[in-house]
Amino acid sequence: MALVDTIELLPQDSPEKAVLTEYLVELVAALVPYQEATTGLFYQVTDQGSRAGNYLETSGSCAIAYTFLKGARLNLLPTEFTQRGQCLLENIVAEKLTHDNDQWRLKDICLVAGVGGMNGKGDYEKRDGTYAYYISEPKVDNDAKGIGPLVYAYCEYVKSQN
Repeated sequence: MALVDTIELLPQDSPEKAVLTEYLVELVAALVPYQEATTGLFYQVTDQGSRAGNYLETSGSCAIAYTFLKGARLNLLPTEFTQRGQCLLENIVAEKLTHDNDQWRLKDICLVAGVGGMNGKGDYEKRDGTYAYYISEPKVDNDAKGIGPLVYAYCEYVKSQN
């Protein structure tokens, strides 16, 4: 998300814009092979697929949908990423957004994850970057880290329909 947002702000002839665009293209190329085949969502531990305990995480998938859609709109990524981002967002809505008893719920958002520093919130005691640590962090509903990227992705989705 930060790459496409920053690139958009830079002058067209900026050497930094060219470098950041290369980074964006490389990042997207590295991510695409890890999309889950049925939904297109991304796992909490991206390169570990359906390994026991892993799950399709919402906030990262929303952020990636936004990046695909905005990157394509700005002609930073190939046009195929418009459709890829649209499908990803549609599947996020189908799989992760529920409406029960007049309440919306965006589910399966990792509460917190990082490396080093203070302990996390899950059962694991040390933020050491291991698989065990990342899957130990709690999944929550309606966290801002998921809702924000969902709204951003939806705005890009609407723009892509015009």
